[in-house]
Amino acid sequence: DTARAEAARPLGERLARALRVTGLDPSLTGALVIDTQTGRAAFARNPRASLVPASTEKLPIAFAALKTFGPEYQTKTLVLGRGIQKGSTWKGHLVLKGFGDPGLHTNDLRELTQQLTDKGIEQVSGRIIGDESFFDDKRTARGWIPSFYKLWSPPLSALIVDRAFYRDRLPTSPSGMIIKKLGVYPGFA
Repeated sequence: DTARAEAARPLGERLARALRVTGLDPSLTGALVIDTQTGRAAFARNPRASLVPASTEKLPIAFAALKTFGPEYQTKTLVLGRGIQKGSTWKGHLVLKGFGDPGLHTNDLRELTQQLTDKGIEQVSGRIIGDESFFDDKRTARGWIPSFYKLWSPPLSALIVDRAFYRDRLPTSPSGMIIKKLGVYPGFA
């Protein structure tokens, strides 16, 4: 499988590949990875270049999350029902409840839809509701540069798919965008 093949590549090659971004000149970026066992550089790209530092706030957050939840933890997105199944129809509403999964993708919605189909549900008579109430309603964080919002970072939301892009645009309602994506599945509109 491709994940195993990628993991078998040397670390330097994997890091160089991960740092390759379309439209970004590699000479304008830098990275230095130190092996904590040996104290030697495991990877270096422009290590002495004077560059504006990237946001490092994600590093302590990632460390805290790994320490608290462990490496196997996965953020969930649930499909909850308000109603009853009659034959192949769900009579009532379905709620897509988000808990902040930043990697939620259209393919994950397809899997959730398939889970409903596997339970015999082929149509929904009510509404499909996106619930992002696990987070507050603030879309940005204090201190964000205005161009971060929508240009570099999707709006903050407990329920967001494909980094909030829908038809190459960032809508103001991430959960509303998800419902539009769900609408492309027969019977789930």
